[in-house]
Amino acid sequence: MKIVRLLYWDILESNIFRALVLVIFVQFSMIQVLQSYYFLKIFEIGYFVKYAPVYFGTFFFQLLVDYWCIINTKNFVKFMRNEFVSWKICKADRRTFDRIKKESNIISTILLVNIIVALACAVLYMLPDDIDEEIFLIFYFINENAPKWKATISWIIRAPYPFVAYVSILPLNTAIHHMWQTIFQFYLFLDRIKKLNEVTFFTDEGFQREVKRKLIFCIERHINIIEYITRIGQMMEAEAESIFHHLKYQNWYNWNDENKRLYLIFLSGAAKPLRIQFSDSVGINYEMAKSLT
Repeated sequence: MKIVRLLYWDILESNIFRALVLVIFVQFSMIQVLQSYYFLKIFEIGYFVKYAPVYFGTFFFQLLVDYWCIINTKNFVKFMRNEFVSWKICKADRRTFDRIKKESNIISTILLVNIIVALACAVLYMLPDDIDEEIFLIFYFINENAPKWKATISWIIRAPYPFVAYVSILPLNTAIHHMWQTIFQFYLFLDRIKKLNEVTFFTDEGFQREVKRKLIFCIERHINIIEYITRIGQMMEAEAESIFHHLKYQNWYNWNDENKRLYLIFLSGAAKPLRIQFSDSVGINYEMAKSLT
C-alpha cells in the first residue's frame, strides 16, 4: 500500500520530519534537565521511590535511541534508492503477482493496525488525570512553581505524545516493511530464473542470443543482490539459497557452449554461501555462526 510506504519509508527522507523529531527531542531534553535539577534539589528517598520509575523511563531516552535509528535508517534508504533498483510487481507472472499482493496486503494491514494502536494509546496517555502529580515529577514541579500556567504548560508537554508514539515504532516497522519488500524482490528474481528457457525464437541463433541476454541480466542482478545482502546482513539467506535450487533445474543442455559457460559462472556464484565481510581477510557466514553457538 502506498500509505504504508509513505508512513514507513518516504517520510524518512523528509527534512521537515527529521527537524520535528529534533525539536521534540530538544523539548524533552529540557524537561529532563529541569526534572534532574529539581530532583537533586529536593532529593528525598520518598520522592525517589515515587518519581524514579517514570523519570528513568522518560521519553528522553527513547527519543535519543529513536533519533539515532532514524538517522541511520535514512542513510540506508538512500543506499537502497541509489544502489538497489527495485523491480515493479507488474513484471511478474500471475502466480507470483498474486502471492506478492496477498502477502503485501497482510503486512500492510498489520503495520497500519500497529500505528493505529500506538496513536490510540498515545491519545489516552495525553489525557490529564488527578494523580499525574503523584507520578510525573515535571507536573509536580509545574504545580509548585507555576500554578497559573499549569494547564497551558501541561498541554505543551503532552501535545507531542502521539508523534512520539509514531516515532517509537517507526524504526522497527520500517525494518519489517523493508524486509518484506526485499523478499518480494527475491520472488520477482526467482520468477525471472524460472523463465530462462521461455524464449520464442524459431532459429537456434536467436534462441541462444536471447538466453545469453537473460543469463547476463540475471548474473548482474545476482551480483547486485549479493552486494546488497553483504551490506545489510544475512536475514534473507534462505530465500537466496532458493536461487541456486531453481537455477540448477534449468534445461541447460539445450544451450550452446557460450551460454553453458555463462550458466556455469552463474551457477557457481549462486552455490557459494552468502558472507558478511568484516574486512578484506575476515568474513563469516550464517552456517558458521550457527556452528559456533
